[in-house]
Amino acid sequence: MGKYQEGVQTTFVVLATVITLYFQFTADRSIQSVAFFGILITLVIFYFGYSYVRDKFSRIEINAVKIKNIEERINKRKGQLDPQIIIIIFILIVLLLYLRSIGFLKF
Repeated sequence: MGKYQEGVQTTFVVLATVITLYFQFTADRSIQSVAFFGILITLVIFYFGYSYVRDKFSRIEINAVKIKNIEERINKRKGQLDPQIIIIIFILIVLLLYLRSIGFLKF
């Protein structure tokens, strides 16, 4: 479902809730109107709860696919040195040269 469609649905649900709330507090309250009001509020809460859970599960599925793609790329790179390791080696060499130049190391 597209973002536009979800936006239209959410707008409709919020609009229906606002209209119901307005008429519930301005019109006379019969038992039937109170029952429909309770049912509508319950359905709205269920709608937003369901939307929240569905959104979280879709994000989990998207993240699982991303993790799988990253694992495949890492497996393809076997045998290659990570650039961070090379930088750490250079840092270590420069640190040793620095310590030698200040007289801390003698070799």
